[in-house]
Amino acid sequence: MVNFTVATNSQYKNAKGELITEPEYHKCTAYGNNADTLGKYLTKGKKIYIEGKLRTRRRNDTNGNPRQATEIIVQTFIFLDPKADDRIEDPDSEPIKQEEFAPVQDDTAYIHADNHPAF
Repeated sequence: MVNFTVATNSQYKNAKGELITEPEYHKCTAYGNNADTLGKYLTKGKKIYIEGKLRTRRRNDTNGNPRQATEIIVQTFIFLDPKADDRIEDPDSEPIKQEEFAPVQDDTAYIHADNHPAF
């Protein structure tokens, strides 16, 4: 199992005509072979296309207040960046930590899907 976060951007012009970009962050979880591949090759800043199903988790916090979180369960993905052989790797970039059958944690990498028509 591997957990990560995808950032998507919405753009619009405000009343002054200025272009405004607003990011939105989506928690994602992958299992099995998808988790193996994503855990090995997906790093912060890489572009990725994801298809999956939504899962909402509900719980009560320590004060008994209801809380919920929605995540994308990854079923299909495509790396959108060129192959590693075709570009210089960022030496500060680390792969996403992979944990087998671990509870959902807040161990995130921010994967940006800027200006991709699927988002």
